[in-house]
Amino acid sequence: PFGESQIDCLISTKSQRGLLDELQTFSGPERRVLLILDNLETLSFEENREIIYFLSRLPQYCKAIITSRRRIGDGATSLRLESLEWEAARELIEEKIKRSANLKTVFSQVDPSRWHELYDAAGGSPLAWNITLELMRKRNLVWDRAIELLRTGASNDAPLFEFIFREAQQEMGFDDWRVLGTLTLPPYTWPSK
Repeated sequence: PFGESQIDCLISTKSQRGLLDELQTFSGPERRVLLILDNLETLSFEENREIIYFLSRLPQYCKAIITSRRRIGDGATSLRLESLEWEAARELIEEKIKRSANLKTVFSQVDPSRWHELYDAAGGSPLAWNITLELMRKRNLVWDRAIELLRTGASNDAPLFEFIFREAQQEMGFDDWRVLGTLTLPPYTWPSK
Protein backbone atom coordinates (compact mmCIF):
# COMPACT_ATOMS: atom_id res chain seq x y z
CA PRO A 1 0.00 0.00 0.00
CA PHE A 2 1.12 3.52 -0.76
CA GLY A 3 1.49 6.01 2.04
CA GLU A 4 2.05 9.72 1.62
CA SER A 5 5.77 9.29 0.87
CA GLN A 6 5.08 6.69 -1.82
CA ILE A 7 2.64 8.98 -3.62
CA ASP A 8 5.68 11.05 -4.59
CA CYS A 9 6.91 8.15 -6.74
CA LEU A 10 3.67 8.29 -8.75
CA ILE A 11 4.12 12.00 -9.28
CA SER A 12 7.79 11.95 -10.29
CA THR A 13 8.19 11.37 -14.06
CA LYS A 14 11.34 9.29 -13.54
CA SER A 15 9.64 7.08 -10.95
CA GLN A 16 6.56 6.75 -13.14
CA ARG A 17 8.66 5.41 -16.01
CA GLY A 18 10.36 2.89 -13.72
CA LEU A 19 7.08 1.72 -12.24
CA LEU A 20 5.46 1.47 -15.68
CA ASP A 21 8.43 -0.61 -16.89
CA GLU A 22 8.07 -2.92 -13.88
CA LEU A 23 4.33 -3.28 -14.47
CA GLN A 24 4.95 -4.04 -18.16
CA THR A 25 7.45 -6.76 -17.21
CA PHE A 26 5.37 -8.20 -14.38
CA SER A 27 1.94 -8.24 -16.06
CA GLY A 28 0.70 -10.27 -19.00
CA PRO A 29 -2.17 -12.42 -20.24
CA GLU A 30 -1.60 -14.91 -17.40
CA ARG A 31 -0.80 -12.32 -14.72
CA ARG A 32 -3.03 -9.29 -14.53
CA VAL A 33 -2.42 -6.41 -12.14
CA LEU A 34 -4.97 -4.31 -10.27
CA LEU A 35 -3.85 -1.08 -8.63
CA ILE A 36 -6.11 0.42 -5.99
CA LEU A 37 -5.60 4.05 -5.02
CA ASP A 38 -7.89 5.16 -2.21
CA ASN A 39 -8.87 8.60 -0.90
CA LEU A 40 -7.43 10.69 -3.73
CA GLU A 41 -9.41 13.65 -2.43
CA THR A 42 -6.64 14.07 0.15
CA LEU A 43 -4.15 15.04 -2.58
CA SER A 44 -3.67 18.37 -4.30
CA PHE A 45 -5.09 19.10 -7.74
CA GLU A 46 -1.60 18.82 -9.26
CA GLU A 47 -0.91 15.48 -7.55
CA ASN A 48 -4.24 14.12 -8.79
CA ARG A 49 -3.46 15.30 -12.31
CA GLU A 50 -0.10 13.48 -12.25
CA ILE A 51 -1.65 10.29 -10.93
CA ILE A 52 -4.36 10.38 -13.59
CA TYR A 53 -1.67 10.87 -16.24
CA PHE A 54 0.26 7.89 -14.82
CA LEU A 55 -2.87 5.72 -14.83
CA SER A 56 -3.60 6.66 -18.45
CA ARG A 57 -0.28 5.05 -19.40
CA LEU A 58 -0.81 1.71 -17.62
CA PRO A 59 0.18 -1.38 -19.63
CA GLN A 60 -2.52 -3.47 -21.31
CA TYR A 61 -2.89 -6.04 -18.52
CA CYS A 62 -3.06 -3.50 -15.71
CA LYS A 63 -6.20 -1.86 -14.39
CA ALA A 64 -6.75 0.67 -11.64
CA ILE A 65 -9.52 1.55 -9.25
CA ILE A 66 -9.37 4.96 -7.65
CA THR A 67 -11.66 6.24 -4.97
CA SER A 68 -12.36 9.82 -4.09
CA ARG A 69 -15.10 11.81 -2.46
CA ARG A 70 -14.93 14.29 -5.32
CA ARG A 71 -14.66 13.96 -9.09
CA ILE A 72 -11.13 13.46 -10.39
CA GLY A 73 -10.39 13.71 -14.10
CA ASP A 74 -12.57 13.04 -17.13
CA GLY A 75 -11.05 9.87 -18.58
CA ALA A 76 -12.47 7.51 -15.98
CA THR A 77 -15.79 5.87 -15.52
CA SER A 78 -17.48 7.03 -12.35
CA LEU A 79 -19.60 4.59 -10.45
CA ARG A 80 -21.83 5.73 -7.67
CA LEU A 81 -22.23 2.86 -5.27
CA GLU A 82 -25.84 2.70 -4.27
CA SER A 83 -27.51 0.35 -1.86
CA LEU A 84 -27.71 -3.30 -2.77
CA GLU A 85 -31.11 -4.50 -3.97
CA TRP A 86 -33.04 -6.48 -1.37
CA GLU A 87 -32.96 -9.81 -3.27
CA ALA A 88 -29.16 -9.73 -3.58
CA ALA A 89 -28.83 -8.65 0.06
CA ARG A 90 -31.12 -11.49 1.19
CA GLU A 91 -29.01 -14.04 -0.70
CA LEU A 92 -25.83 -12.73 0.93
CA ILE A 93 -27.44 -12.80 4.37
CA GLU A 94 -28.56 -16.41 3.78
CA GLU A 95 -25.01 -17.33 2.76
CA LYS A 96 -23.59 -15.78 5.94
CA ILE A 97 -26.17 -17.62 8.05
CA LYS A 98 -25.11 -20.96 6.51
CA ARG A 99 -21.51 -20.31 7.62
CA SER A 100 -22.15 -19.33 11.23
CA ALA A 101 -23.79 -21.29 14.05
CA ASN A 102 -24.32 -18.05 16.00
CA LEU A 103 -26.14 -16.41 13.09
CA LYS A 104 -28.22 -19.56 12.56
CA THR A 105 -29.31 -19.32 16.19
CA VAL A 106 -30.18 -15.62 15.99
CA PHE A 107 -32.02 -15.89 12.67
CA SER A 108 -33.89 -19.05 13.70
CA GLN A 109 -35.58 -16.97 16.40
CA VAL A 110 -36.73 -14.35 13.90
CA ASP A 111 -39.46 -14.78 11.32
CA PRO A 112 -37.88 -14.48 7.82
CA SER A 113 -40.45 -11.78 7.00
CA ARG A 114 -38.54 -9.55 9.46
CA TRP A 115 -35.17 -9.94 7.73
CA HIS A 116 -35.99 -6.92 5.61
CA GLU A 117 -35.84 -4.82 8.82
CA LEU A 118 -32.07 -5.38 8.90
CA TYR A 119 -31.77 -4.19 5.31
CA ASP A 120 -34.02 -1.16 5.93
CA ALA A 121 -32.29 -0.16 9.17
CA ALA A 122 -28.95 -0.21 7.32
CA GLY A 123 -30.38 1.86 4.49
CA GLY A 124 -29.48 -0.99 2.13
CA SER A 125 -25.78 -0.41 2.81
CA PRO A 126 -23.91 -3.74 2.48
CA LEU A 127 -21.16 -2.43 4.74
CA ALA A 128 -23.62 -1.56 7.51
CA TRP A 129 -25.55 -4.82 7.53
CA ASN A 130 -22.36 -6.87 7.09
CA ILE A 131 -20.81 -5.24 10.16
CA THR A 132 -24.05 -5.83 12.04
CA LEU A 133 -24.05 -9.51 11.05
CA GLU A 134 -20.47 -9.76 12.28
CA LEU A 135 -21.49 -8.20 15.60
CA MET A 136 -24.32 -10.72 15.83
CA ARG A 137 -21.90 -13.54 15.08
CA LYS A 138 -18.99 -12.48 17.29
CA ARG A 139 -20.82 -10.89 20.21
CA ASN A 140 -24.02 -12.94 20.14
CA LEU A 141 -25.92 -9.72 19.54
CA VAL A 142 -29.66 -10.44 19.58
CA TRP A 143 -31.94 -9.37 16.72
CA ASP A 144 -33.78 -6.47 18.35
CA ARG A 145 -30.57 -4.98 19.77
CA ALA A 146 -28.87 -5.25 16.35
CA ILE A 147 -31.77 -3.42 14.68
CA GLU A 148 -31.72 -0.78 17.43
CA LEU A 149 -27.96 -0.25 17.00
CA LEU A 150 -28.36 0.09 13.25
CA ARG A 151 -31.23 2.55 13.52
CA THR A 152 -29.40 4.62 16.13
CA GLY A 153 -26.17 4.45 14.15
CA ALA A 154 -27.92 5.54 10.98
CA SER A 155 -29.70 8.44 12.65
CA ASN A 156 -28.69 12.06 12.14
CA ASP A 157 -27.34 12.13 15.69
CA ALA A 158 -24.80 9.36 14.96
CA PRO A 159 -23.83 9.05 11.28
CA LEU A 160 -23.72 5.47 10.02
CA PHE A 161 -19.98 5.34 9.33
CA GLU A 162 -19.22 6.74 12.77
CA PHE A 163 -21.34 3.94 14.22
CA ILE A 164 -19.62 1.29 12.10
CA PHE A 165 -16.15 2.55 13.00
CA ARG A 166 -17.02 2.81 16.69
CA GLU A 167 -18.29 -0.78 16.74
CA ALA A 168 -15.38 -2.14 14.69
CA GLN A 169 -12.91 -0.30 16.91
CA GLN A 170 -13.94 -2.48 19.85
CA GLU A 171 -12.91 -5.62 17.91
CA MET A 172 -9.58 -4.30 16.60
CA GLY A 173 -6.28 -5.57 17.95
CA PHE A 174 -2.93 -3.81 17.78
CA ASP A 175 -2.05 -5.35 14.39
CA ASP A 176 -5.44 -4.28 12.98
CA TRP A 177 -4.68 -0.69 14.01
CA ARG A 178 -1.27 -0.85 12.35
CA VAL A 179 -2.77 -2.11 9.08
CA LEU A 180 -5.45 0.58 9.17
CA GLY A 181 -2.77 3.18 9.88
CA THR A 182 -0.79 1.99 6.86
CA LEU A 183 -3.81 2.36 4.60
CA THR A 184 -4.65 5.92 5.61
CA LEU A 185 -3.51 9.10 3.91
CA PRO A 186 -1.97 11.07 5.52
CA PRO A 187 -0.28 8.73 8.00
CA TYR A 188 -2.03 8.61 11.34
CA THR A 189 -0.51 7.68 14.69
CA TRP A 190 -2.48 4.83 16.19
CA PRO A 191 -2.69 3.98 19.89
CA SER A 192 0.11 1.78 21.20
CA LYS A 193 -0.51 -1.54 22.93
